[in-house]
Amino acid sequence: MNDSLDKKLKINIHKDIFITTRTSNCLLDQGVITIGDLINYNEKQLLTFPKLGKTGLSEIKVILYDLDLKLEVSNININQPSDKVNIKEDNKHNVEINQLSDQVNIKEDNEHNVEINQLSDQVNIKKNNILNDNLNIDMLKIWPLSARTQNCLRELNIRFVGDLVPYSKNELLRSNNFGKKSLEELSAYFEKYSLAFGENVDPKWDDIREKLIKEDKLFYKEEITLENDLHNSEIGKRQYTISLSILEDPKKIQDTILEEKIIISDEIQNSKIEEIIIEDIKYILSLLNYKHREIFKGRYGYISEYKTLEELGRIHKVTRERIRQIESNIKKSLYSLGKVNKKSLIKYFDKNEYISFHKIFPKLDKNFSNLINNKSNLDITRDTLTDFLENYCGVKENFFKTPERELVNFNKLKLKNIFLSTPSGLSRNIFVEIVQANYEYNEFVAKSAVENMEKQKLIKIVDEKIYPLYLTKNLEVAHILLDYPDGLHWREICKLGNSSYTNNNWDIERATGDSSLAMDTNELIYLNDRGSHKLLKFCKELKNKEKVVAIFIKTLKDFNLEESDMEYIYRKVININEFENLNFYDARAIIKIFGSESGIFHSGKSGTNTIGFKKDE
Repeated sequence: MNDSLDKKLKINIHKDIFITTRTSNCLLDQGVITIGDLINYNEKQLLTFPKLGKTGLSEIKVILYDLDLKLEVSNININQPSDKVNIKEDNKHNVEINQLSDQVNIKEDNEHNVEINQLSDQVNIKKNNILNDNLNIDMLKIWPLSARTQNCLRELNIRFVGDLVPYSKNELLRSNNFGKKSLEELSAYFEKYSLAFGENVDPKWDDIREKLIKEDKLFYKEEITLENDLHNSEIGKRQYTISLSILEDPKKIQDTILEEKIIISDEIQNSKIEEIIIEDIKYILSLLNYKHREIFKGRYGYISEYKTLEELGRIHKVTRERIRQIESNIKKSLYSLGKVNKKSLIKYFDKNEYISFHKIFPKLDKNFSNLINNKSNLDITRDTLTDFLENYCGVKENFFKTPERELVNFNKLKLKNIFLSTPSGLSRNIFVEIVQANYEYNEFVAKSAVENMEKQKLIKIVDEKIYPLYLTKNLEVAHILLDYPDGLHWREICKLGNSSYTNNNWDIERATGDSSLAMDTNELIYLNDRGSHKLLKFCKELKNKEKVVAIFIKTLKDFNLEESDMEYIYRKVININEFENLNFYDARAIIKIFGSESGIFHSGKSGTNTIGFKKDE
């Protein structure tokens, strides 16, 4: 045995060369460590290894092909004793199948009558099997193709060699984005494997392909769910893809894949876990090539400004869709990259139903762009820290329940409505309960919502008491009057408004009228006495508004009047026992606000009150 061959046979399959995790585990389970161990097996024997399958076998054959080696050939069966078959070995100790028929001598006797044509059929079958094995090669996984070539193949729904063989070179060049460089790249592999473009494949290829895809499902990223996977020991056996196109040097990740991962336990403090993740991100970035590293930073806003797909496309001179594809490859690969046991990390996060990564990882939070309140770009809706951690842990989108996600679409209008029924100076605890009820948040999210309101300057918290900041003048007038169910003089309203924490201001001297204190422009209040205002919801006759409107209409008709001074009609109405306690200003407000629905209208300001059946033009 020469030195070159001896070195090849001593190669550690799991450390010295790139091999998928699934295939590596299958071989390790059978005690196959070196190339020398591997070539002692034939194809049939390898296919008996649990979970190896034809895809794993194809991967093994590719590895051996690159080393100018082949599997043990004892699987060749011609139904004859071995001493009746002479195989001529070449210098590489390989048997060329296409030469087998010339090298096989058949010795006929009465007991073993083998016809030459039968042997020829068997040899042809073997050739077809070898061709099928080549067809089985998953190019997107096993061949280290460029990202551009991979994307071109994906667009054509080409994954296996068997998918590509029927295409001619011209057909490929006519497809979108498929250039000469991609063709040259594929042609080199075709030459290496003695393949040709534009050839017919095995008629059963479609069935073979379907079976290969079914066998290989575990190589594609699966979504983890707490119910089915998180507490199942089988989760550790799940396989995830690494897109080789994103890496600077694919061989660099071999040690990471095989080495023992860092286990995250409850005993480890948040600060330590944070440090571990930060270091792991640094390591992952060191594995990525320059383009993918920059796109990672841009899309996650990691230690750099967040960038949209369009912005990154302009920078790297590619389309928006191409950036999206690159981002997708990064996301799919994150679970398998790095040195942290992701299963243990998910279990750690599972301690809380809702978890704020921004709170437990403040240093990590600073490294990611906070997009929650960023309104500079309309497509920014993500929480990039949580988005990253989901991809990092290999779980589905929106898997982690975080208060930040709940608050991304926080409804400010609901907050305004809360302050229409919640006076200032309410305790934080009671306010949290009110928020919880109105927004249908749980307690944890409600507390986070209050904190977020303060950050967004929607409220001010003084001595654990809540005061509004985000109110229009109309709303603040209504908010002030919550504490005065019997009404309050306009001057006192203005004083209270000017001394509040809002930015609203009123003219105390009322040099000009303020629309926030007028019924026509502030539908939340009404004049309940000269110079005094009251919340409409505190109007005692509000529940009887239909009766009040009806009696005024009836009284006008009884006196055959189209229009009249309201005070005149009011004095007639209060002579009726049922309405003897009717307040003039309550009646005025009801007719003014609700009378038009029944055809009665109020005109005039506070000094003049006219009602009638004609609308004031």
